[in-house]
This record gives sequence, structure tokens and C-alpha cells, in this order.
Amino acid sequence: MARPAGKRNSDYSDRRKELLEDAIKRLLAECQNRPSLRALADAAGVSLPTIVHYFGSRTQLLESVFILLEEGGRPYLDRVREPSGTFSTSIRELVQFIADGFKDGVLVAIHSLGLMEGIRNDEVGPLYLRHLLEPTIEAIGVRLQKHIERCEMRRVDVRYAANALLSPILVAFLHQTELSGKKSYPVEIEAFLRSHSTGFIRGYGKSRSKKMQTL
Repeated sequence: MARPAGKRNSDYSDRRKELLEDAIKRLLAECQNRPSLRALADAAGVSLPTIVHYFGSRTQLLESVFILLEEGGRPYLDRVREPSGTFSTSIRELVQFIADGFKDGVLVAIHSLGLMEGIRNDEVGPLYLRHLLEPTIEAIGVRLQKHIERCEMRRVDVRYAANALLSPILVAFLHQTELSGKKSYPVEIEAFLRSHSTGFIRGYGKSRSKKMQTL
């Protein structure tokens, strides 16, 4: 019996995920600049019409890629949301945890992909923000808010503070890896992380001094 028009194969979702995983490998490969939809189809070993059938446009495929990466990162962000110890201990461990995620190369490649595809693109840019960058900022903000509620951190806009914590780490790894700064302008990453942690703790930690608390 022929399948009714418009009805998908029973293995549609599984096949779609396989194609997405092949696309992710191609998109995250080193020295690859914005591969076309046809190139992504070639990487998956299928025809262009097959990719179009499963995803529609290149932008829709990228959105599906970002969503799959977002789903894979949820356990990671769950850890980011939960404080670990006192404010100073928690911030140092958070900075190290984020940095460890960048060190294996995959996370920095994911953000490089989002930036490369999203900058000056009114369609893809918001998709990268919604599914990858903003969830990370939100998770850090949740952790910081808990420290504020414990009276360990100054009352500030946690979104601003989360950006202040994340941005230097992201830029440092982009600088050293994706921009080849490790060759021409090497940075001792561990020293940088210690300095960044110390500065954030000093800037946002709640002073025990009454005088400082009124400033």
C-alpha cells in the first residue's frame, strides 16, 4: 500500500537526526567557511533534494543544528546554574568549568560557528543567541542570583554580571585558538583565568565592611 501524500516515513526522525549529526561535523570542521547546502548534503552522502526534504532551507538546517547542540548542552548548563560553596569558591570553580568546556575545542568551535554564521545575518544571528549564547548567559545569571540571595554578592543586574563573567573567557579562547593568537600573541590561560576570577570576586563580592556596603 502506498504511503499517503504528505505522510512521513516511520524512520523520518531518526534519519533527520543522522543528517543533522553529519551536518554538525561538516560545520565544525577546521578551516571550513560557510559550506553551502549542497556541500552539507555531500558531507552527509545524500542529494541536495534529500537535505531540502528534511530541512527546507540552509537557515532552517542551521536552526536545527543549534537546537540539537542546545539539547546536548543542557546537563552542562544545569551544573552552571548551581553554586558550589562560598561565593569566591563558586566563581573560581565556575570560571574553571566554563574554561574546561572550551579547552576540548568543541565548545569554542560551536560558538565560532554561531558567530561566523550569525554576525550581520538577521535570521541566523538571533537563532544563535536564542539556542546557544543566551542559555549560557541565563544559566550563569541563575547561579549569580542565588549568591545574591545568600547575601554573598552585591545586588546587581545578573544579566550584566553574567556577560562580564563569560565574555572575557570566550574572547580569550577565540583569540588563542580560532584566531591563531596562540602563535603570535600567546596567553597563559591558567594565569588569565586566575586573574579573571579574582577580579570578578573583588568587583561583585559583598564586602563585610558596612562602609563598603553603603557605596
